[in-house]
Amino acid sequence: MSTTACDDQFNDPPIETSEAEARPYVPGPVQEFIEAAGGKVIDGGVLPDGSGFAVASMPLPKDHWLTQPGFNTPPMPMRMGAGAERERLAEMLRAAGRYAVRCATMNGQDEDFDPDALVQNLVVGALGYWTDDGLSGDSWANPDPVPPLFCPGAHLAAAAVAAAPLAGSPQRRGE
Repeated sequence: MSTTACDDQFNDPPIETSEAEARPYVPGPVQEFIEAAGGKVIDGGVLPDGSGFAVASMPLPKDHWLTQPGFNTPPMPMRMGAGAERERLAEMLRAAGRYAVRCATMNGQDEDFDPDALVQNLVVGALGYWTDDGLSGDSWANPDPVPPLFCPGAHLAAAAVAAAPLAGSPQRRGE
């Protein structure tokens, strides 16, 4: 038998519980399903309304991208050279990465987190929500202040305009 303390504010005496009662309650078929998939039950129980819950840790599939062998070459889909624009985007991505890690780990509380959730949260942190304007319909879920829309390729267009000779200039006339 083990003893668990009750709510101290009412000065209730400790309640005697058996070891079986101290384990999370998860119905047998659910427990079997989780274990058959290679998982482990972390917590479970019955809620006051009669419904139940289970929290489980599941292993990654054997072919998951995280565990693939090989040299980790960066994909560089937004490749650019050094400069002010790179510094600006790098800081944005760092902020998105911090957001992604916080979300995927419940602000550092969960050490057993889903790497796919981390990547998805990185995308949302960098590009916004999957909506027409990148903002959530819930204002509390949007940054304050709301940043302007990022225009992909704007830095390239600006550089092209700056490098193009002006109409009527000697370079434009071929002189």
